[in-house]
Amino acid sequence: MAVDITLRKQAELRAERRYRDIAFLSRAAMEFIQVPPGGDIYGLIGKLLQDLLGTVLVGVNSLDPESKSLCTRALIGLAPKWRGLMEDDPEKLAYPVTEEAYRGLLTGRLEEVPGGVYEVGLGRIPRKLAGDLEKKLGIRHIYSIGFGWEGELHGNATILLPGKRNLDREDREVIETFIQQAAITLQRQRAEGKLRESEEMYRAIFQSANDIILFIDREGRIVDVNEKLEKLGGYPREELVGKKFSALKGIFHPDDLPVVAEKFRRRIKGETEPAYEVRVFKKNREPAILEINAAPIEKNGEIVGDLAILRDITARKEAQAGLEAATESLRLRKEDLERKTAALQEVLQHIEKEKMEIREQVAINVEKVFLPLLRGAKTRGDTVKTDDLGLLEKLLQDLSSSFGREVADPRKNLTPREIEICALIKSGLRTKDIALRLNLSAKTVSNHRDRIRDKLGLKEQGVNLVSYLQGLA
Repeated sequence: MAVDITLRKQAELRAERRYRDIAFLSRAAMEFIQVPPGGDIYGLIGKLLQDLLGTVLVGVNSLDPESKSLCTRALIGLAPKWRGLMEDDPEKLAYPVTEEAYRGLLTGRLEEVPGGVYEVGLGRIPRKLAGDLEKKLGIRHIYSIGFGWEGELHGNATILLPGKRNLDREDREVIETFIQQAAITLQRQRAEGKLRESEEMYRAIFQSANDIILFIDREGRIVDVNEKLEKLGGYPREELVGKKFSALKGIFHPDDLPVVAEKFRRRIKGETEPAYEVRVFKKNREPAILEINAAPIEKNGEIVGDLAILRDITARKEAQAGLEAATESLRLRKEDLERKTAALQEVLQHIEKEKMEIREQVAINVEKVFLPLLRGAKTRGDTVKTDDLGLLEKLLQDLSSSFGREVADPRKNLTPREIEICALIKSGLRTKDIALRLNLSAKTVSNHRDRIRDKLGLKEQGVNLVSYLQGLA
């Protein structure tokens, strides 16, 4: 009968302990859930372990993934007097983790650590102080367990038990279950922290972007828009969020709004659309040109909306138009300059041709007209008279004319004497004056005049010889 009572009592004690452990795990789960973002989860883990095990010394460490070092984040149960004896702040110590130790901690199993406080602290706690702690607190067993979950280690807890107490199987089970809860909470905190950082970074980028950024859902409603729209266009965010962009007729140019709506419908269907330009109006009705670059947003393989980046390219378009106008102006000026250059070249060629003709005419006039008259006067031994000077003056004035070239043309077949008489006739001398000057008879001069008219073809035309010769400039 006594044996039955003992067995029943032991069963009641086990049931009571199981109930107490379940109650502890439930309370721990609730407290983990209630930890606020950035809350002291490590201190909470240490205090809960102390609540579970009683008088123990608990160290809780986090893992720095970059250096793979354990950094003390909480030290529960260590009296202030012992803290003061340590050279370094015990909650600022860091311990490097070997690959073997890392793999062991990642299992999430509670393991007893060989050695004492000095060995557990990897020599970071002075040996004498470590020995004094062991003696004063009666530490005989040290355990370690890692916060490992889904292949990721978040830290570990070290439990130092005083006196002769040791941990049995039930203690190990509840501690390992508790530590698993803590690991899940730490992973959630880390994920939430990364999410918050990502959100904060996104929000910073979103608001500081130089372009307008719009988020639009499948129905075309504006979900969010950054501050750039108000800075560039004067439209407050509150006026646009929640409205369908297709209803914003006052913003888009009437001819461009259907284009924007159609391109949005295509993107929601999964089609790719290149960047395009639209005309818009700012709130003060000032026109502007935006370049829209948009892409659909997918979630779980389904298109849930659209991300549009709108860049104000008004200044660029104005500069481009100015550049095109300047280019066109330069092109017209270039064409005008080319025409003027061609005309100038033509004029210069004409002048050069005239210069060559003048040189040729002067040479012919000198050779065929002027020099023969001078040689004739010299041969006759005539004295220079006033009339002679006048004649020479006229001949000199006509040096650059085409007269000499015309009368000396081989096709006209005029003799040197006939050319000489032509020059005198052109100068206005009559037959008898020419006869006296050339020491010829008037009849001979008249005969020469007849032959000249005949060779020049003037008889048939009835043209006066004097008029003809004087007409040769």
